[in-house]
Amino acid sequence: MDIDDLTDDEDDLFSLAILLLQYGGQNTLTTCQGFRYKQCEQPPEFWIHHFRFTKDEIAFLCDRLRIPDPFTTVTRYTTSAHDAACIMLFRLAYPCRLRTMEQFFDRSISALSNIANDVIELVHSNFQHLLGWDHQRMDQRRLQQYADVICRKGSPLDCCIGFIDGTVRGIARPSKNQKVAYNGHKRKHALKYQSVV
Repeated sequence: MDIDDLTDDEDDLFSLAILLLQYGGQNTLTTCQGFRYKQCEQPPEFWIHHFRFTKDEIAFLCDRLRIPDPFTTVTRYTTSAHDAACIMLFRLAYPCRLRTMEQFFDRSISALSNIANDVIELVHSNFQHLLGWDHQRMDQRRLQQYADVICRKGSPLDCCIGFIDGTVRGIARPSKNQKVAYNGHKRKHALKYQSVV
């Protein structure tokens, strides 16, 4: 049989057979160093893309964030500390559906939701003392100073004290004042609505 004569279905089956041969017929859900992922021996780019951290940095975070191993949720789902951290990081890295995570981590949607939420709760309870407002550095005088500088630079608000690095929201090209709405970094017309007042 010639490869060029394959139908679409046969071509898909042929591609699947090639992939199976590349992985040596092994199950792609494997266990390595106590955590389970599809093809866990991945290049560093894989870890950065999915979790925003390398594999070693995630292990470091588990220790520093004091995630217990094994990690057990309130609803009694149990996983390794590394898995728990990865589930939380994957959930926070970018907007995704739990259904996508279900396929990636080979866990139920309810387990993933519970694990992610419980890890976030754990981190918050361990480090909430660091999340408060710093009254010594951010007093009324300094906040007014920030607002004055921003206003002098052309802000229409006189009470804006800072900016959050936010998502660029694309817009249709305006008929007037195109330069004001053009974002050179993203190379499109866009707006950002992140300011602290």
